[in-house]
Amino acid sequence: MSWWTELYDAHLGAWMLHRATPEAGARTMRFLAGQGLLGQGTRVFDQGCGPGRLLAPLHRAGALVEGVDLVPDYIATARRSAVALGQDAEGFRVGDITEATSRSTVDLVISWWTCLGYADDDATNTLPLARAYDSLRPGGAYAIDTMHTPGVLRGFVPETRSETPTPHGPLRLHRVSRLDVEHGVLHKRWTWTLPDGRRKQIDSRVRLYMPHEWHRMLAEAGFGDIRSFGDLDGSELDADSSRLILVARRPR
Repeated sequence: MSWWTELYDAHLGAWMLHRATPEAGARTMRFLAGQGLLGQGTRVFDQGCGPGRLLAPLHRAGALVEGVDLVPDYIATARRSAVALGQDAEGFRVGDITEATSRSTVDLVISWWTCLGYADDDATNTLPLARAYDSLRPGGAYAIDTMHTPGVLRGFVPETRSETPTPHGPLRLHRVSRLDVEHGVLHKRWTWTLPDGRRKQIDSRVRLYMPHEWHRMLAEAGFGDIRSFGDLDGSELDADSSRLILVARRPR
């Protein structure tokens, strides 16, 4: 079993939704709109959509949204939100981002909050990029939000603790990170303390690609006009940037 099929459960879903603040969604929408990627009627395909963290802000921006995620419970949550917003709930499907494409061609594919780089090999990690290319109309855009490896290395945080309120009591997370610089991998141990006192522990690992490696993989998938940003304010990427925002185009 892959680590991500264990990690992405109801506990992480609650943790993600708690952090999907209106301001976080608004910042993402301002960035996408500022880059000319989002407007009234924009057709969006959300790779690794989770429980629909970006659905409401995309809807408010006028987008028509569909998404795919491996976790059935997340898709069920996203579908309920879609119904409440008047979006097409059937556009949210259980599927693997290495295989799934949009139902019909879209204007924008998004991969947000580090949904890529989970496999150990480059060939597998490139597959979602190819599926994004297949989903886009000519001239459409692919927007990625992922870790910026130089920023991760410079500002490495080995341990974090957080608490998420739930109807059954607080859900606590203790996360310990370890860098494998020789192989370019970030390891994390997620220890959940559930509201009833039980504990659950899961290990994850994500490839730490440098920006030029993302550019290479996107180009190999067929994309052009590849641009990098250091934050959602559109700032220039530098060594201290905490995130890497990539925008690439499918050629016309």
